[in-house]
Amino acid sequence: QIPMFRTIALLVAFTLSLVESNDQDLPLCYASTQSPLEYVPLDMEFNPSLDSKLSKVDVEKMAPYWNLSCPWEWSKFSCIHQDQLTKSILAYEFSSNLNAKGCRLSEFDAEALLKLLGDRTLLFVGDSSSRQMFTSMLCMIESHPSVKVVEDNIKWSNNINCGKYTNCIESGQHSGFVEGNVKFSLNETPNDVLDVRFEYKDDGASLPHVLKEHADLKIHHSIVVANIGSHIPLNKRLYETKYFAAYTEQKKMALPIVIYRESAPQHFQGHPGGVFIKGKSKLGNCEAEIDLDQDYLSKPERTHLKGKMPVISVNPFSGNAGKYHVGIGVDCSHWCAPGVPDLWNVVLFNYINAHLKKLEKVEY
Repeated sequence: QIPMFRTIALLVAFTLSLVESNDQDLPLCYASTQSPLEYVPLDMEFNPSLDSKLSKVDVEKMAPYWNLSCPWEWSKFSCIHQDQLTKSILAYEFSSNLNAKGCRLSEFDAEALLKLLGDRTLLFVGDSSSRQMFTSMLCMIESHPSVKVVEDNIKWSNNINCGKYTNCIESGQHSGFVEGNVKFSLNETPNDVLDVRFEYKDDGASLPHVLKEHADLKIHHSIVVANIGSHIPLNKRLYETKYFAAYTEQKKMALPIVIYRESAPQHFQGHPGGVFIKGKSKLGNCEAEIDLDQDYLSKPERTHLKGKMPVISVNPFSGNAGKYHVGIGVDCSHWCAPGVPDLWNVVLFNYINAHLKKLEKVEY
């Protein structure tokens, strides 16, 4: 356990680091005057050199979680635990930058998020990329000194596939999990419990299935952050994307709040869009950037979902963040933690903070 005074010191240092990097003269990327349907592309103004000015000690003090300090981190995605010191520092630096071209993001505030959401359920649905976002959300909430864990229902694996990962924990805490949920509350409002859940679905995030499995979700109150995943073939992907838009439009008066999280690209060599193609992709270093117009994961979403339902953007900044994948010779899909998925949650926090009232009333 980290002593309370040190926890507070870490939180203050982390907060100050973000404030100092945030240009207050820029308008917010998400504002209540906008429509929740407005798609806001985010191109983060950040291009660090390989000789970062931050040290390991600096990041240990500033990061909300680090080197398995979070109870729900996976060892294989903690780049510092994987002995990738430089990459782990750069990934953290990238995730802590709040300035985009033409606008800025407010820093993630776990206390403000719990006060805003109260007793809701926040459900993440998708594949392992969505699970990284879910895990990041758990870690970012838990790091706040005013937050307490009410219930932890994560069931850890007994035999995780470590592959080429070093220092990989194969079973028990920090190994891996499929699904689960954790409940949080604030010390000052213990009766308002936020239930953060994850459901793994890699063949298309079929909302009817999700709603059946989570029948306690409340209409216009609970929040579902969904993504159809990266494992379905292109023809089915186009169908699922169009179906998702049509279903949410037709049923929106009888659904919980549904927010689609734009897909983050992969960065494999051998395809200009970075997508993994069996037998064609080169397993080695990840591409630093990809061509989003060639990315068949996210391009159909921008074509068929943008302006038709609530969508949070994770591009083009994720497309430009190929250096912050775990790598290890084969993994250009998953991200260092802390890292890019933390920034996705910053975006989600900003979006919800700006639009929650309109989303509740379906004013879009």
